[in-house]
Amino acid sequence: MPRAVKDVADKRNVLSIMIGGEAGYGIMTSGEILARSFSRGGLHVHTDVEYPSLIRGGHNTYQVCVSEAEVWGLREKVDVLIALDDLTIREHTRELRPDGKVLFDLYENPIDPKKEFPDLRAEVVPVPLSQIVKEKNGDKVMRNTVSIGACMALIDYDFSFLEDVIRSTFGKKDVEVGNANVDAAKAGYDYIIDKAKCTVLKRVSRVGGAPRRMVLTGNDAIALGALQGGLRWYSAYPMTPASSILHFMAANEKATGIVVRQTEDEIAAGTMAIGASYAGARAMVATSGGGFCLMVEGLGLAAMTETPMVYVLAQRPGPSTGLATRHEQGDLQFALDASQGDFVRVVLAPGDVDEAFHHTFNALNLADRYQIPVIVISDRYLSESLRTTLPFDLSGKKIDRGKLLTEEQLAEAFDYKRYEDTEDGVSPRALPGMKGGLFVANGDDHYETGESNEDPDVRKQMMDKRFKKLKALTEEIPGPTLYGPPDADATIVTWGSCKGPCMDAMNILLDKGRSVNLLHFIYLKPFPRKLALEKLKKARMTIGVESNRTSQFDRLMREELKVSVDKKIRKYDGRPYFAEPLANEIEEAMR
Repeated sequence: MPRAVKDVADKRNVLSIMIGGEAGYGIMTSGEILARSFSRGGLHVHTDVEYPSLIRGGHNTYQVCVSEAEVWGLREKVDVLIALDDLTIREHTRELRPDGKVLFDLYENPIDPKKEFPDLRAEVVPVPLSQIVKEKNGDKVMRNTVSIGACMALIDYDFSFLEDVIRSTFGKKDVEVGNANVDAAKAGYDYIIDKAKCTVLKRVSRVGGAPRRMVLTGNDAIALGALQGGLRWYSAYPMTPASSILHFMAANEKATGIVVRQTEDEIAAGTMAIGASYAGARAMVATSGGGFCLMVEGLGLAAMTETPMVYVLAQRPGPSTGLATRHEQGDLQFALDASQGDFVRVVLAPGDVDEAFHHTFNALNLADRYQIPVIVISDRYLSESLRTTLPFDLSGKKIDRGKLLTEEQLAEAFDYKRYEDTEDGVSPRALPGMKGGLFVANGDDHYETGESNEDPDVRKQMMDKRFKKLKALTEEIPGPTLYGPPDADATIVTWGSCKGPCMDAMNILLDKGRSVNLLHFIYLKPFPRKLALEKLKKARMTIGVESNRTSQFDRLMREELKVSVDKKIRKYDGRPYFAEPLANEIEEAMR
């Protein structure tokens, strides 16, 4: 990213920690333990993980950003780098702040960071991680636990929070394992205090009296929103970054009473879910771009049979396999138009874990109310990043099954027609097996009763009937949300998970005295034209921020509103935005 504007910096008190090492050495577990330890102390946390597309091995990193104020995303520079292998030193030492720390194994990492990087200004903190593990008669993998204990001493953070999280993480399975890991972490903590010759980096402290917050990923939130929304069927074939939804659902299948099926492929996952929904169960599938390609014919079947369906499309870089474990927002136009022919759908893209929960719940209601497919767009960054948030507000949350008939209502109906041409286009819905509710459902266009028909007048009538749903649906769809001062000089326009980095960049610029706000879109189809225009007309200057090469959201705005942003910022290198460089680019665009 360009650095033309050099004085834009994040003045908010944010601490950034990165732990890196070879896959299989507990990098992700250590990162999650750090995140939860900070949350227990009343701090706000946002994390991200990077790992290669390999079955085994490879280099993993986990970054944790923590602050006493709300933090929305990642920082480019790292305050503490925990290097569990040489590659972490080689690849990430340059990312350290001048006053940062690099913590590494005195014996297992023969590379001296000062010799490797003669101009390194960060403090080098060698710790005998492997020796401490041997003294504790532990497995080599426990070096990660020693290292995070040492990290907590380096930043002068209360060890009791780390101990609490370690016990809750390991102790449920094996109390002895939990005790061993606590001892290892304490040994690392004590080594820094008693023996290491280094200074303390005091950046954040516990926040007394802070509310207890949840720590969860976007995929966790999507799964919870679906379960709260009455989900009864979930089928999927594992595909990064949607896979952890399947893991969550499978782990909670018995407790929630839902049916979870891992299928042989995405075609089976999609069509089985359509069958479950046809039978009356609220159903959802989740996949990434390649899997969604295979589900598209089934998507059309759901539309033609007016069967409610929710699809989660967790994006990753394409085309083809692309970068299977990296980040991008390149599937927007695909989600908007994937079909054989024309049909009504909803496409929405939550920007954070709260929106992921609430709008997945809403997606199930919309699917039932209008008997249509609803596509929830996520991406690798939102799917797998942990974030702190307050418990979800469930007030006013009601499951709406739409025009789903009871047996008593069906008994009163005369000459039931499943696809009756109603005023609003939504037909009363009977379920298979209900007395008097016999109907045909197949992929052909049909009469109101469902029998196949190719008459041109009937075809036009049924197409128009299905599109009548748009009137009420469009009126129900919420518009974009404006954050920041309403009369700003520049408006950042974005969608989906770019919300977080844009919020951080906006706050950095506001702290610097620049006049900027943020307009964030969740609902993309039907596009909220009237509400969008009302807010865009007030913008003095617009700057579009997206994670794709072709500015797909700006293309959507041009199509729907005949309006384009004044300046464009795009990132498509497989990585999410960092706050400070993004703030630099936005300020440069404002000139």
